[in-house]
Amino acid sequence: MQEIILDEEFQRILPKLSEQTLIGLEANLLEFGCLMPLVLWNDILIDGYNRYEILRKHNLPFKTINMEFHSREDVKIWIIQHQIERRNLNPIQLSYYRGLHYNLDKRPVGEIQRLQGVAPDVQNGHLGGSTAARLAELYNVSRTTIRRDSRIAAAINKISEVSPEIKVDILSGEINITRRQLKEIESGSEKDLDNIVEQMLDGTFEKSKGETSKAVKNNITSVSFPVALKSFNAINDITNTFYTELQKLSNNEDAKGSKSALRLYIDTLEELYRQI
Repeated sequence: MQEIILDEEFQRILPKLSEQTLIGLEANLLEFGCLMPLVLWNDILIDGYNRYEILRKHNLPFKTINMEFHSREDVKIWIIQHQIERRNLNPIQLSYYRGLHYNLDKRPVGEIQRLQGVAPDVQNGHLGGSTAARLAELYNVSRTTIRRDSRIAAAINKISEVSPEIKVDILSGEINITRRQLKEIESGSEKDLDNIVEQMLDGTFEKSKGETSKAVKNNITSVSFPVALKSFNAINDITNTFYTELQKLSNNEDAKGSKSALRLYIDTLEELYRQI
């Protein structure tokens, strides 16, 4: 049997599956076998970690294919794109992977072409133009979104350095955190990061009021995006809540609070838009 090398860095990029999903995957493999080959690079597993664990557990047969890449960075970019192409990611996972791709791929076009020996067109996830422009075209979003996602990815990775488990909970949606809060973490101090992670670990983070009014935050974060997409009444609810709160803040001449509420409202609508 071919010796397969496991790589912790590659495995950490992959989203953690829920217990229910793993149970379903195991049942499917037991009934139908492994229909899709595991993907390797220089005998290192780059796709199929969950399947591989189940296959070894039950001593089930499987096939492999080897792919060629110029570097580990290109492997990581392929893993990221492969996850996004599966189209079963939640909004925060999509932002994280797009941002991670940007942060990995911030190389001048000329350097990319010299490394790969190719003309300026699509090759291993690289496109001509600036990094933000290339990835905006690749993922059909704006350059602003790509740059914002890069900060989100950086913040989540900072959190992961303190607690890998919290990173998993954020990406799975078990911990609700806004993009604004993630940007503040990305630019904040190590002390602030440690305090936030501690709040997440003891379950008090979501109770934090922050700059935005608790009423607006609770209303917006309580709307699940799949439900919102099924019923656009959710958008009306969010808008009405925001308008009511903005009136209160305006009457109190609370410019900072109004700005925070407006940013949260915009971020939420952008989340909904990306899911349509």
